[in-house]
Amino acid sequence: MTSFLTIKTNQMKKTRLMIQFVLAILLLVSFASNAIAQNFQNGDLDGIIGMSSLPTFWDNVPYTDVNCQAFNYNETTPEVTGITGSDSISGIIGNPYSGSTFLSGLYAGYQNTSFYHEGIMQSVSGLTIGQEYSIHFYQSVVKQSNCLDSSGSWSVFIDDTLAGTTTPTYSSAPYNSTSFIWEEKSIEFTASSTSHLFKFLPFDDDTNKEFSFIDNNGALRMGIDYISLNLLTNVKETQDYSDIILIYPNPFTTQTNIIFKSEQKNATIKIIDLLGNVIKVISFTGSQLLIDKAEIKSGIYFVQASDDQKQICSRRIIIQ
Repeated sequence: MTSFLTIKTNQMKKTRLMIQFVLAILLLVSFASNAIAQNFQNGDLDGIIGMSSLPTFWDNVPYTDVNCQAFNYNETTPEVTGITGSDSISGIIGNPYSGSTFLSGLYAGYQNTSFYHEGIMQSVSGLTIGQEYSIHFYQSVVKQSNCLDSSGSWSVFIDDTLAGTTTPTYSSAPYNSTSFIWEEKSIEFTASSTSHLFKFLPFDDDTNKEFSFIDNNGALRMGIDYISLNLLTNVKETQDYSDIILIYPNPFTTQTNIIFKSEQKNATIKIIDLLGNVIKVISFTGSQLLIDKAEIKSGIYFVQASDDQKQICSRRIIIQ
């Protein structure tokens, strides 16, 4: 006959096993949390296309935020946008830089009676205090039938402090175009905490913010896509590289072409990771070079080009 002591001992063993199981689950959750730290979740801004919709893991910047100029909560809701909408009649459509969707937001008002300021935000943890980082993303002018401004930017706030506003992107395309030209932008900062709240808000480079069906300098709708947070090393991207080098496609999954605007002699191409380690060195003569993913694992790198005298440029690439 089983004694009371035996039953109690078995119950204690089961309890210990249950505690060990729970601790194991907590460790797995902690590991998963650390795995996504130091970068944005869903930086590709994937979501369900629709009006007043948000990409997964992102929140809209509320009208109560000190940096948001909206008058009420109805004026702070951006749109997940793609080739099919969110509103093809108004022209809130377009081609994403990456994936199937991007986010578009208004910077516009009605004669001081209302003001739309539609942005997104997300907290990132696991940062190193004192470490320099670079926020990268792509921007484009989207427009809509009554928002025809042809130039605009994005302002990036870290907590409540302006980290920077990008240089404007320009577009002569009509409001219902699906052939956007996306421009890569970057803003650097030094972490002052292990966790920061990052806010992205559209910004107009002129003072006219009024809705209009005819004014090409009026209200603004901007697009943003493919947001990433990267460690900043002593290898930095050359900001003005367009007259020197073109890398296409970027990001890439199989191969990419490095195309120089002029013929190169005795050039050296270095592929460098974010920690400053040289992954590959290629001696090069000519104007075009093919890089194959099979030679390098997925990640974010810098392509640094130099000749016998000096560094020509440094360009960031993403291998998916």
